[in-house]
Amino acid sequence: MRCHRCGHENISSFRFCEVCLAPLRSDSGPIARSDRPVDVIGQFFADADLLEQGAGDSSRGTVSPQDFDLPWRAGEGGKLILIARERETKHVSDHALQALRDRRMAALTVQGEEGSGRSTVLASLRERAVAELAHARVFAISAQGCLRAYALLERLMRLRFDIGEFLAGTIAGERFERSVEALYSDPAGAEVARTCGPMLGFHFWNDHDIDFLDRAEQAHRAREALFNLLQRMMADPPTLLLVDDAGESDAESLAVLAQLLQQSPALPVAIVFATDRRGAVRRPWLVERPILELAAVPAPQLTDLAHKALAGVQGLTASQVAALVELASGRPGRLLAGLEALYKRGAILSDAEGWKINDDIMQRELRSSNLLATAGRRLDGLDDFQMAVATAAAVFGAHFWIGGVVALLRGDPAQGERKGARTIDELSRDKLPDRVQQVVQFLIDRGVVAAEPQAILPAESPHRFVDEAECRSLLELLNPEQLQIFSEQAAVWLQMVASDRTGDLAEILAPLWLLAGDKVHAAHLYLRAGLQALDEYRNATARTLLEKARELAPQTLAHVHGEAELGLGRLHELEGQWPQAEALYRDALELAWRFRARTRGAKALQHLGRMFRTQGKVVAAIDHLAPALRLYEAAQDLKGLASACDDIGRAYWTVGRLDPAQQFLKRAAQYREKMGDRAGQAFTLCNLGIVLMSKGRIEQAHSYLERAVELQRSRNNLAGLIEALNALGVCHSTAAQHDQAIVAMQEALELAKRVGNRRTIALLQNNLGETLGVVGRTDEGEALLYQAIEGAGILVDNALLSDASRNLAVAARQRGDRERAIKWARRSVAAAGACDFIRTRAFSHKTLAQVLGDADDESGALDAWDKAAEWFAKAGEVRELEGCLQAHAAYLIRLGKAEEATELLSRVDRLEGGAPP
Repeated sequence: MRCHRCGHENISSFRFCEVCLAPLRSDSGPIARSDRPVDVIGQFFADADLLEQGAGDSSRGTVSPQDFDLPWRAGEGGKLILIARERETKHVSDHALQALRDRRMAALTVQGEEGSGRSTVLASLRERAVAELAHARVFAISAQGCLRAYALLERLMRLRFDIGEFLAGTIAGERFERSVEALYSDPAGAEVARTCGPMLGFHFWNDHDIDFLDRAEQAHRAREALFNLLQRMMADPPTLLLVDDAGESDAESLAVLAQLLQQSPALPVAIVFATDRRGAVRRPWLVERPILELAAVPAPQLTDLAHKALAGVQGLTASQVAALVELASGRPGRLLAGLEALYKRGAILSDAEGWKINDDIMQRELRSSNLLATAGRRLDGLDDFQMAVATAAAVFGAHFWIGGVVALLRGDPAQGERKGARTIDELSRDKLPDRVQQVVQFLIDRGVVAAEPQAILPAESPHRFVDEAECRSLLELLNPEQLQIFSEQAAVWLQMVASDRTGDLAEILAPLWLLAGDKVHAAHLYLRAGLQALDEYRNATARTLLEKARELAPQTLAHVHGEAELGLGRLHELEGQWPQAEALYRDALELAWRFRARTRGAKALQHLGRMFRTQGKVVAAIDHLAPALRLYEAAQDLKGLASACDDIGRAYWTVGRLDPAQQFLKRAAQYREKMGDRAGQAFTLCNLGIVLMSKGRIEQAHSYLERAVELQRSRNNLAGLIEALNALGVCHSTAAQHDQAIVAMQEALELAKRVGNRRTIALLQNNLGETLGVVGRTDEGEALLYQAIEGAGILVDNALLSDASRNLAVAARQRGDRERAIKWARRSVAAAGACDFIRTRAFSHKTLAQVLGDADDESGALDAWDKAAEWFAKAGEVRELEGCLQAHAAYLIRLGKAEEATELLSRVDRLEGGAPP
């Protein structure tokens, strides 16, 4: 398609020009009916209404230097540092602003330790740039916490592109993020897509455009697209980029910025990085730039700063100022932090005469070692024994019980024969060696170790390193033999004191057993930890742990591989990646068949059947669920039988066979009652409520669904609670209790977003959007319906696509927009024809009949009414069939065909009398 702005002939089906990114204009009409689902999905977004984004030149992001609570200075605490750093601030500002005026690339690194004032220098530069360069943009970001690849660039682009504005008027949303992410299966490309998907995907491609077979080429294209987008967004106007804590940045983002500096020296961009010495060591590229080191401030200058900071405070002596200057160690921030600590500990106080210094308290606090977290590097000054204690504790990573670890691993040399604790009683506080207690307290006082607010392990409050980097550096002091011994002993100790909580500790135990060299034990623990993370909806963590389990487990551990594949398949299913999920489920099925494991084979078949049912492929679902049921029967697995009966019942309900569906669900209820499975009973009650609702027994369905919600809420089962709330909301809506329906659906939608199940989110957006439209909140409803259509398009879910389109047609009909209503109604019918959901086909034809009737298309409307009644009858929806026939009769009366209308109303009477559909 030719671009109206630049004339480029675009070859992809993407809705933006590949060169200038202008929205492409489409003259195509409504999509024609097609029996091929790909045709429906491929054309569905062809003529969406898009708004063009403007130039977004505003400055965004802030630098937040530490502020100091010095009430006698009335909020000027943070600005006092500029007194000591005036020369450095002027140098950095002149260098950066001159580069912007000259429209050239410049980069500078400001290096200083904590308290040196580096963030204050950046904040001052930002204020000056905004004041002096009216047409420049200033982006200020912090790299703190940038752990994922490309996380720093994601933060930058989120400042450049306000996503709410950037996607205004479109139905794109998450589709591009997810479709681009789905392109890549190698780590490099996947990280680009996962982190920068909303920006990169919106600008570049979607999953219908590119399908490279070579993964290296996929990754190359992703990085190339990211770099081109970064170049484009920095091209104009002049841009000042401030990166605080740059040493914490991910290496991939810095590599892209380095490429930008090297290949685009003419860009009007000035980048100022701020880091400490550890960050410079961690990211050596930073110190290869021109560097300004914030050296220690001379004592006379700090003395002057102390006097200015304490202006108005009475009783200040020269010796007190000298002590404060010594405490500061050349860093103005440390000086001000010391004054704040003295104020909070009562050394500086206010009375009727003004602010005064209490010399006794001040001297006492200055002599103590914990006025600040440390008076130098935290690990400076540790003797050999103290370093050995800290090193042993470091084996535990982020959480450890330091006293118990040392008692177990070392014992107390002063007690001669003691070999270390072997029981929980020996590990209690009163049995710890005195010297170990002293070391623990010493580490806490030095700021190396902090106590957790709540105990992670029994019998003792755990501790953790304040800085995890120091924990990692301590591990480097151990040789491999020591590391293996310590790790094994630590893992044994954890299992000894918490055998009933091993599942909760699996994430801690697994790496320890791996360090100890026991890969088999580690694989089991990684599997357990991954499955638990999946149950807790920590999807990214679960994926990492399950893949680690597969990697470590030898081929003989078929059950570990099988369970991990089912878990990973579930993750792909949650994200709507059906082919990947199916492949993993079939791998698990193959393993179960090879080792003749009936229950595991049944689980794999059930996962496949459940996935096909969700996709609307009911025949395929039954074909997999039926053999799963037979395998569970052969293995006499009651829990599996109940679960399979539930799934088969839902599948039969989907195609309108309500009596067989109810029979299977009653059978599932009997199994669950026999086992006392309350959590499973909630699922079965929810399914029974849905079937009864389709039969028109609303009161009984409402009772079942309320009980299901109550049970799921008591069990804190989010997935089950979401499904039950959604069904209860639909039940309320059917009974015209729309306010209650909205409350239930909104709660379900918020929970679904926490879980991350994309299909459930789209389904709830559709249901809630439909209900909001009924109560007159049309704008809110349409916004949700567009999001539902977007989600359905990503998932290639024709049934959901049809439902959302039908609801948009209804909304357009309410607005009086006949042309738009007909377009969406025809799309709904086309999508419904590509799925197995009979109810969906019935509702789509009913809506089409209504909008065609409004448009005076008599033949089309009558044909649609006939088809709607036919599908409602096949679906067993008696209540909906009655309503459909009554509406059809009303339309015939309007046309003057009273005899035909009378026949339809007679059929309604027969249905009300109990006649079959």
